[in-house]
Amino acid sequence: MPHNTALLGEFKFLLKILEPKQTQYTFKEISKIFLLEQIKQDKFKEFHGNMPYRIFTEEVPPDKDELNNKFKEVNLSKTKPAGMPDWLFKLILKEGYIKTTEFFIKKRKEIYFEFIKKPDEYIDNFLNMQYKPTKTWKQNWVEFVRDYVD
Repeated sequence: MPHNTALLGEFKFLLKILEPKQTQYTFKEISKIFLLEQIKQDKFKEFHGNMPYRIFTEEVPPDKDELNNKFKEVNLSKTKPAGMPDWLFKLILKEGYIKTTEFFIKKRKEIYFEFIKKPDEYIDNFLNMQYKPTKTWKQNWVEFVRDYVD
């Protein structure tokens, strides 16, 4: 198994959901299928129950202090970190780091729950969601998938 892959069960799940008669998949296709099927078959929590599942579902997610500290740092320095979207940087400067942290957590949760209710309809919205201050969920997810595809 690839070096970063932690779960044999998740790897087996990927092999099970891919159509054996299809001779090739693009990386983008595998990424979407893998995420959609984990949500539809209620496997996401099983495979990612510590993080990121807790980040998406808990009222006080385990990364709250990390987010708060990062947003505070940005607010004090007035410098936008590489990878941070303009809207988030402007929000920090306008609303301050505490309100931005609360908004960020609330929005991330809302997008996740919207996605699990209608995965096919909201997958792009979920993938493009800001997961961390400088990273979207898609950027994070492809790292998981890449470990299996490698």
